[in-house]
Amino acid sequence: DGPFLGGEMPDEIEEDEYWEAQISKMLQGEGKQAQQQAAEIDRIMTTFNLNPYEILGVRFDASKRNISLTYRRIAAVIHPEKCKHVHARAAFEKVKDAYEALQDKDTVDKYQEVLKKIKDEILAHKLRDLKNELGVKGTQGSLVGQLLEKTEGNAEEQDLDGKARVNAALKEYEASNEFYEDWKRVARQSLIRFEWRMKRTEDRREYVRDRKNLVREKKIAEREARELAEKNWLEGRDRRLKEWRE
Repeated sequence: DGPFLGGEMPDEIEEDEYWEAQISKMLQGEGKQAQQQAAEIDRIMTTFNLNPYEILGVRFDASKRNISLTYRRIAAVIHPEKCKHVHARAAFEKVKDAYEALQDKDTVDKYQEVLKKIKDEILAHKLRDLKNELGVKGTQGSLVGQLLEKTEGNAEEQDLDGKARVNAALKEYEASNEFYEDWKRVARQSLIRFEWRMKRTEDRREYVRDRKNLVREKKIAEREARELAEKNWLEGRDRRLKEWRE
């Protein structure tokens, strides 16, 4: 009459029926876990490869603690020793590489320098749009600007009110999902261009290296050919002298 998995076995349920129900629950739990693993692996394998923040699924401004906690959570789900998914090892290695990249201060500083520049450019562009939209600084043709001109108070007060509205709208945008999606989109474009330039540079360097190797190999071949020709000539001369003396 000891405890069973999930509690005491009720007297009115036969033992075979009880265990069948418990096994069914366990299989359902394993099915949900497999779905969770598959979803996480699919996200990792299809995400943007050039940004370790996106591979881990954390914000660009995530703290180091948040990055570590996220990595541990993902590793607990998809570690190849615990997950039977065919791409578990590849996904785990990809996440591990991203995490290690974000543990390196120099790497993080380089990414943050690029991401901050992109963020500032997006916000500057949004600021210009908001100023035009809200009619700040005498923008012509803005409905909001025309309404501001009709309000009571002098022009300076109206301008200050317009700036306050712009600043509030800019802060609201910066805190929105719209801004973060814009940030990710522009960051992807920038990183792709950077990767393309790096690839072109590396291809050029490889071409130069190959060209130098070809030139060096050609010079070596020419020198060996001259040495062989000189050796053959000397051997022929010695043979001719010997034959002449005989």
